[in-house]
Amino acid sequence: MKTDQRRPDRVQNFIIAILFALFVSLVPQMNRLAGAWKLPVLVLFLRYLLAFSGNICLQKAGVLHCSLKGKKKKPLLLLNAVFYVLAYALQAVGLIYAPSWLGAVMFATVPVWAEILAFIVLKEQPGFTETILVCISVAALVFMLTAGNGAGTGGITPAGFILLLLSAVSEACSNILIRYLHSEYSPAEISFSSCGLALSFVTVLLILTCIRDPGTVLRIQEAIRYPAFLLTSLYLGLFGTLGAGFLKAMLLARTSTLKASVWGNAASALSILFGVLLLKETLHSYQIVCCIVIAGSVLGIQAKKAKTTPAQGPHVRVLRSGL
Repeated sequence: MKTDQRRPDRVQNFIIAILFALFVSLVPQMNRLAGAWKLPVLVLFLRYLLAFSGNICLQKAGVLHCSLKGKKKKPLLLLNAVFYVLAYALQAVGLIYAPSWLGAVMFATVPVWAEILAFIVLKEQPGFTETILVCISVAALVFMLTAGNGAGTGGITPAGFILLLLSAVSEACSNILIRYLHSEYSPAEISFSSCGLALSFVTVLLILTCIRDPGTVLRIQEAIRYPAFLLTSLYLGLFGTLGAGFLKAMLLARTSTLKASVWGNAASALSILFGVLLLKETLHSYQIVCCIVIAGSVLGIQAKKAKTTPAQGPHVRVLRSGL
């Protein structure tokens, strides 16, 4: 009987996870298309402006409910927003000193850091099988990314490696904090605070960029005339940031940190397939094999956890009692 009662929750969680992976998987392609205008700061500004504005519009329409008054743990809510911004800021700076494939490899390690932090902070204890499946998923993704880029170390600097590593750890810290805060704040409230701080940071950065290089203003005026640039920015803001962030917060509120974080690797695998479909990139046999391995690992973790962990496990009750 209990299994029947939990089945709708597992189906809902699976749908949320699939949507999250789909939304995130298209972000690299959209970034690549928007990158043709060589205005990364403007892309980030529009991305967070649209996400923050979309959150407010959904609140006004009554779809989302967001109220931070009288709630506790506000410093932790702010800290989560800081880690959220740090994850992308450190990645952006780190990619100046390291090739893009290393950034993708480091992002693939997020489930590992999240599992370690969840064990320390949230007392979540994944089983041996889940840990092995995570390692297989990470190894397959790392192999796929490095094999496609010559598996060399050219272009990697210590500064780039450290910055990208800190970016991955910051993302994992954000996941842990979202998991901890879900008993006090809704996904809409977490998304609102994170996008608000990110927008403030990027706005200042955009202003400084325009002051340092007045020609940036002309390039901005030129870029916003193109529908393709606006459409890619629209996707990045509404789906890649607002939608994906909201779904991730929902997933972290309903499942374990490990189970939620590993879907990021599934998104990376899907991203490669979308690159083939949308950008006409070449699909190699090793990529197909690795994608199958990643998908099997992710689904194996979901199935294993569904059988061994109640829908409202002990770690959730601990969080609600204030840890």
